[in-house]
Amino acid sequence: MGADPKGVLNGVADFCVRSAGRAELGPLTLNDPRAAFDSLGIFYPRVGGGLAPVAAPAVRNRGIWTWGYVIYDYQRYLDNMARLKMNMIVIWNDAPPLNSRDIIAYAHARGIRVIAGFHWGWGNDHLSLTNPDHRRLVKQQVLDTYNNEYHGLGYDGIYFQTITEHKDTVLDGVTVAAAACAWVNDIGRTFLDRHPGLLIQFGLHATSIMDNYADLKDLDPHIEIIWEDAGVTPYTYTPTLSLCAGTHLEQHGVGTLEGTIAYSRKLASFRGNVGFGLCPKGWANLDWDKEFEHHGSFIMGRQNRALIRRRLESKQPWWDRINRDWIPCYGAAARFYLEICRACPGPVTAVGLVEDGLFETRIQPSVATFAETLWNPGQPESDLLAFGHSPLFNSLD
Repeated sequence: MGADPKGVLNGVADFCVRSAGRAELGPLTLNDPRAAFDSLGIFYPRVGGGLAPVAAPAVRNRGIWTWGYVIYDYQRYLDNMARLKMNMIVIWNDAPPLNSRDIIAYAHARGIRVIAGFHWGWGNDHLSLTNPDHRRLVKQQVLDTYNNEYHGLGYDGIYFQTITEHKDTVLDGVTVAAAACAWVNDIGRTFLDRHPGLLIQFGLHATSIMDNYADLKDLDPHIEIIWEDAGVTPYTYTPTLSLCAGTHLEQHGVGTLEGTIAYSRKLASFRGNVGFGLCPKGWANLDWDKEFEHHGSFIMGRQNRALIRRRLESKQPWWDRINRDWIPCYGAAARFYLEICRACPGPVTAVGLVEDGLFETRIQPSVATFAETLWNPGQPESDLLAFGHSPLFNSLD
């Protein structure tokens, strides 16, 4: 079971979830190993008269996107990601944690790559993508930030956002897509010349791109796009299959599931073998108005258990609502990922926005079902729900 160490870990994690609480299994003992092995057939199909469970993920890179300061226990957080067969985490910080090396080593031991997030002009309202002076300024800031703060810590890649989180699709007579492409190529190629082989992910908001996505065709193929806000579920902050008439996205034809799938299929195919990435949403996110925190360097994920439990109690009512709202959307999400995997000639990446949801303490059913949908969106919806509601996840805290 497992072609490599991560495959073995995935197999063990999958079996633990599927067997938890199942009386049919009975006790497994070494006194009769053949009988114990044969009993696994209640969870896995038999091939050629024997037990031969073979599975590979439909979505190659599966994980979570979060700000780092709302990871309260990084070890349990990463353990829970491993339980869901995830293999990538994007952690955004104002400055890298002081214990970055420990976090990365712990993640790597569980087959999880760690991507560090920081901005390439995002959040600076005075900057313009069409201004060459602004581009030169940001390029130097990017190079200095990485060289002075991140280089040598062991991160597997970087994730950045630039100035695309708005609804204007044209700036100074140039599409935002074309301007962003030139901006990112200039900075990114200089960055790659100095740090060859480093994974670079470009978080891009579809709201400012829409029908002009083809203007990104010349983006350097070594830079992956992680799309956000490109329609209904799985892109929305709360699960929904339709958007109100007259909204920006609805006016651009992505206000329904059908429109969202059609648009995402285009995004998934126009760069060829480069692949397709997205940041799914619909779970927990920051309270930007009341609790958003800017910070310097800090020790990440070492909060005490009492604080974590109290915070989960305050968050659980939100989770109860979200878990309920996801029920009519699971099938649509599975169909979305099936269609995207069929349309994309290259690898698919999905890093779900699960931040400040106390994931380290309890794996919520909607998050577990999301992870299993990435693994195999073609399985029956009843199997997806059974995985997501495994009693294993209810006993973690």
